[in-house]
Amino acid sequence: NAVAADPADVSARQAVARLLARAGKPADAEAYLRGLAADAPPAVRRWARRELAFAALDRPDWYGRLPAALGLVEQN
Repeated sequence: NAVAADPADVSARQAVARLLARAGKPADAEAYLRGLAADAPPAVRRWARRELAFAALDRPDWYGRLPAALGLVEQN
């Protein structure tokens, strides 16, 4: 895949994160999102943090994850 060929390709990593999230693999998507939130350009970092916040709230235990989700959004 494109990410394996070039792990620094931010667009490819972002596309894989979106695909995994839509495919119902939130844990796999979260791994890519955390990486993007840590080392991508600023606009992509903000996007990744928002997506992580949404993912945290899209779980059965969302209430317990609310403070962390709000923290991610506040970083933006």
